[in-house]
Amino acid sequence: MAIVAVASGIGVCWWLAGRTGPPPAAPLRAESLWALAVAYAPAAAWLLAAIGLGRLVSPILPVLATRLQRTLVATAVGVALLMAIDSLLGRLGLLTAGGGTLAWGLTASLALAAAIPRRSPPPSEDHDPPDALPGWVGLAFAPALGALLLASLAAPGWLWSSEFGGYDVLSYHLLLPREWFESGVMGPLAHNAYSGLPSHVEASTLHLMALVRDPLAAALPAQALQACLAALAAATIAAAARCWFGASAGLLAAGVFLGTPWTVVTGSLAYNEATVSLMLAAGLVLTVPEPPPAGGGPGDLRRRAGVVGILAAGAVGAKATSIALVALPLGVLLLKAAPRGRRLSAALLGSLAALPMLAPWLLQNTVEFGQPFFPLLAGVLGGGGWSPEQIAIFNTAHGPPAGAGAGGWVTAFVDELLRHGLGPNPTPG
Repeated sequence: MAIVAVASGIGVCWWLAGRTGPPPAAPLRAESLWALAVAYAPAAAWLLAAIGLGRLVSPILPVLATRLQRTLVATAVGVALLMAIDSLLGRLGLLTAGGGTLAWGLTASLALAAAIPRRSPPPSEDHDPPDALPGWVGLAFAPALGALLLASLAAPGWLWSSEFGGYDVLSYHLLLPREWFESGVMGPLAHNAYSGLPSHVEASTLHLMALVRDPLAAALPAQALQACLAALAAATIAAAARCWFGASAGLLAAGVFLGTPWTVVTGSLAYNEATVSLMLAAGLVLTVPEPPPAGGGPGDLRRRAGVVGILAAGAVGAKATSIALVALPLGVLLLKAAPRGRRLSAALLGSLAALPMLAPWLLQNTVEFGQPFFPLLAGVLGGGGWSPEQIAIFNTAHGPPAGAGAGGWVTAFVDELLRHGLGPNPTPG
């Protein structure tokens, strides 16, 4: 089904490319296919490296019901770990204009690991349950995949008014890696508060810049990588839905995710939402209330807790708000699935697995700003040199006005969920 979906998605991309400008359509179609190859080649190399890394660490995975679940979770773990490695290398100044050799060496060596033959699966994985749906059902994904592919080939900031012309992407998701690439080291910048965030996705963009040795040439590969991760997230969401709600729920869940316009918008930009969705979906596979019959022992719980910690750290590294939106829910689900007497040890193991991935960010922020989470919690832990006025400006721009109370949070939530980018700006300026 996956092959049918991807092939038909490329076909829809080719068809749509003939309808995005004046005739003749043939040159536009040819250009779109060429752009698809050029943009997706570096992204595919990075993703193949992540898959290889996931295979290398797959022995740490707990028992899972099917080979497909194991493959998807291992790939998500590989993505989380490779982004964390990119962050560490970037902060050490090793992914810059002169770091192409290291970037290619790392990418190629990990990609080779993707070809390593698999060890024999445990007995519970001998046979995957048959898919209840025929392969041609993958055609249902073609419109969303085709739109996602074609949109990922558009110049950043040109296409989406719902993301205010790609404002976030142009102001820091792509701009920060370019500044780090040119300055020689990844880290906080005085003129851009977002450089204090974990920035694991931006570190992967820095990796792509080192691969192609040009920040501008890496813009479309960065978008292509997020489109790949969005498609991978859809597959993992399908696996998670099957675990929780049965086989028929998988296709519906994946279709709802891919068919949501915001998925296509952020998945076709050098954004971070697709990475967060992938981490959450893989975590849901691991926190299903009833683990496979062969699992459930102390060793399996330790592995499950450790991998959930890695995925939670991967989500937080991609987007700091995932502390509340991903890490906390996965932690609660993990504890709920664990036996009562082993919940504390599961929580500690998950935290210990997550901490090394975020430590470079926390340490660098502490050195630069005097507190690890800057610009978050600036009013509580310190503003890192900001004045009270600057702290108030940042907090107001990322939440309701000071003193707004619970009603202000509800209004802000509704604006973000239902009104963001639709119609006139609800908060001009």
